[in-house]
Amino acid sequence: MSGERKRKECEEAEAAQAARKKRLLGDAKKTRDEEDVAERLKFAKKLIDLDETGVAELRLQKLVETWPCTKAAADARELLKKRRKKDMPQP
Repeated sequence: MSGERKRKECEEAEAAQAARKKRLLGDAKKTRDEEDVAERLKFAKKLIDLDETGVAELRLQKLVETWPCTKAAADARELLKKRRKKDMPQP
């Protein structure tokens, strides 16, 4: 095997390893974000249970704006929608 070819294979192997590492770190960060957002949603629900609805709604809105693509954000959107429907005066 020529030196040039061997060097190229090493570079490709290093690039592949770097890509795997980046992907793994990204997955770990996603998992941490999901867990963090789930905890924030849980806390907002506790605030609602304690009748601190104003603070809870602000926290839910912030959660939706900051982490829009998480499952917890989708749950927060639904909760906000239900709260707003509930607070609307009925004809």
